[in-house]
Amino acid sequence: MTVFERVFRYFKFELPSTGVKSFEVTRETVMDPSQALKDLLKASVHEQRAALLQDVQAFAARFRELHNLELKFLPEACELLIDASVDSDKTIRTICEERFKDFEHGLKIIARNSGNTSFEINRDMADNPDQELSRWVVESFRNKDASQEGNHA
Repeated sequence: MTVFERVFRYFKFELPSTGVKSFEVTRETVMDPSQALKDLLKASVHEQRAALLQDVQAFAARFRELHNLELKFLPEACELLIDASVDSDKTIRTICEERFKDFEHGLKIIARNSGNTSFEINRDMADNPDQELSRWVVESFRNKDASQEGNHA
């Protein structure tokens, strides 16, 4: 048991947040567990990013179910969110809930002004959501006012 504890001490902390589902224990794993873990994590980056991309899509699906508003995350926004998740060691759900906490209210205002219930989330929006959402809301009021003026002319 002591050998297992020594060899897999860091594996049990690092692997749950990755896409690694299984791995082979070799002589090298036992002799140098730290290097074996680094090699395993490096080899699993693609799987981890694929799993995180699914988490972005799951966030969008939950948002749609809860608020009847569709978020379409563009690839560059997904990459930014995945990088933020990896760099901060936070889940995608946590990252998205923090960044997009005010979206329901702002997007509902936009939907009322424009009738649009589907929104593309680009890199700028994923990077600076409060600033970009404010810009979108202001723009929706301007467009609404312009269309109302056009109807009165």
